[in-house]
Amino acid sequence: MWKLFDYKDENGKNLFAEWTRKKLQKTQRIKLRAKLDDLAKFGPELPPSLLMKTEVDYIYKLKVQGNPKLRPMLCFGIFFIKDLETGLEKREEAFTLLVGAKEISNEFEPKDADIEAAIRREKILADPNRRVKHERID
Repeated sequence: MWKLFDYKDENGKNLFAEWTRKKLQKTQRIKLRAKLDDLAKFGPELPPSLLMKTEVDYIYKLKVQGNPKLRPMLCFGIFFIKDLETGLEKREEAFTLLVGAKEISNEFEPKDADIEAAIRREKILADPNRRVKHERID
């Protein structure tokens, strides 16, 4: 199983969870949750039509069909995290949800969501504490 994380801002606010709560209707949240479950289970082995690279390096979009189409922006990779119990670094396979986005008329909403995702990824690389365990929203 791959781990899922959410990006948090400098104030400790989980921006992906906030987007899910405030911007999505219940049916959209259900579809998103199902896709995230698949992502955690299959990792990057999802069918190519579900997890797609964007034009921005290291940033992917998860395709969730509906009206409007959900396109959460994320990054993934194998990280080496210090184990708090042993003090040793251990390998971790994880996805980090960076920006909640929709695709309307072939445009991201918010505009430049992929670029913002890249900026947030860089902040996480500089400070791994800028991500938190994914908050599952019902």
